[in-house]
Amino acid sequence: MSELSKRLKKRRVALSMSISKTAEAAGISDSSLSRFERGVFKSISAEHLEALASALDISMADLYGPEKASIYRGKNTEELIDWLDSLAPEQREHTSQLLLELLKTTNKKD
Repeated sequence: MSELSKRLKKRRVALSMSISKTAEAAGISDSSLSRFERGVFKSISAEHLEALASALDISMADLYGPEKASIYRGKNTEELIDWLDSLAPEQREHTSQLLLELLKTTNKKD
């Protein structure tokens, strides 16, 4: 079982959520979630992982854990990431796309 699988299951249990309730909230099948938690599936799509993080009210950074933090993030970066993590997956993706377009446009003018 991977550390990610362990963190997912630990969070689900801490929230007293069943596999069925969690899977439904994330839009995946019960069996897929169960297999991932048990380590039968070695990987999971980013889309499903984001949906699970949202269903379990945990940020992707917290889900991946401190050992994956490869760079120091300043206060503003952390605040922005936390704010994006608080959005529904579709809204997060749309907002991220708009921010990236704005940044790319701004950089072209410089």
